[in-house]
Amino acid sequence: MKKVHRPRAAMLTIPESAAGWTLIRYLGHRFATVPLAAWERKLQTGGMQWNGRTVAGDLTLAAGDQLRFLADDLPEPPVASEIQVLYEDEVLLVVDKPAPLPVHPHGSYYRHTLWWLLAGSRPDLDLFPVNRLDRETSGIVLLAKDGKTAARLQLQFAAATVRKGYLAIVEGDFPQTDRLRVEGSMGEDPIGAVRYRKRLLPAPAAGPPCRTDFSLREKRGGRSMLCIRPHTGRQHQIRATLKYLGHPVVGDKLYCRDESLFQRFLTERLTEADKRLLGMQRQALHAATLEIDHPGGQGRIGFEAPLPEDMRLFWQALPTAARAGLPFGAAGVE
Repeated sequence: MKKVHRPRAAMLTIPESAAGWTLIRYLGHRFATVPLAAWERKLQTGGMQWNGRTVAGDLTLAAGDQLRFLADDLPEPPVASEIQVLYEDEVLLVVDKPAPLPVHPHGSYYRHTLWWLLAGSRPDLDLFPVNRLDRETSGIVLLAKDGKTAARLQLQFAAATVRKGYLAIVEGDFPQTDRLRVEGSMGEDPIGAVRYRKRLLPAPAAGPPCRTDFSLREKRGGRSMLCIRPHTGRQHQIRATLKYLGHPVVGDKLYCRDESLFQRFLTERLTEADKRLLGMQRQALHAATLEIDHPGGQGRIGFEAPLPEDMRLFWQALPTAARAGLPFGAAGVE
């Protein structure tokens, strides 16, 4: 993170799928949460450049065109901003990130990110996020206070010596076993219409290998709370694996049983029936524990983030539980 914040300059390259569109149509499609009136104001004041020249909204686009604009004055979707510090020393800062809140600037989010909020509250520090959580996943984010510490921690993640534990509420009655280990490969979903959705593939040679352990903690009203230990760190590994098992995460718009729901979510057109089907406004996934070797040579060190209030209240409102034998405070998977 930088102490001095420059206006955000965004650069877009027009894809083949948008060739022939007008500029204003593309902006409305690409940034569904930003009102068209905001783009129109920016265009009227010369705030958009096309291939290095100021343009208007009726410009017809071609594949490969370059758009550049400053995005600091654009509205951003609301987020949760109550960040709890779990641990801090001379080289580390560990926080409990709420959901929804992105870690890094992306798409419609810049000021409404963990990066920006921490930079504003800790202007004396340059902070380097080491692990990343999805916008709708809550829990532990590890940050280094200098580049060397960040590099040492990233080597631990790459070597799979970091121990991670998650809690999730999933659809259906999960098998009541001590541990279910799922191994395979994580690759692109060749069937789904959403291009960046992942899929667990059973053939090890098909993509990057992944391995995840699941243990049942409790069942309530046709849903299950799980303790999860990912041994690898593939994008969407937990969510895609649970989709493969037939137990998608409650509230997950991307890996739910109806992928058209994700398209309605992107364009803010979720119906009341959609919201009832999802159960929660965000995906019920929480990074609960993290264990690392301290980069300063102080031995093994661990952190724990309690189950967040929205997940706790949702779970308690479900019908009578059938206990699975795990203590309620156990967050990790052995």
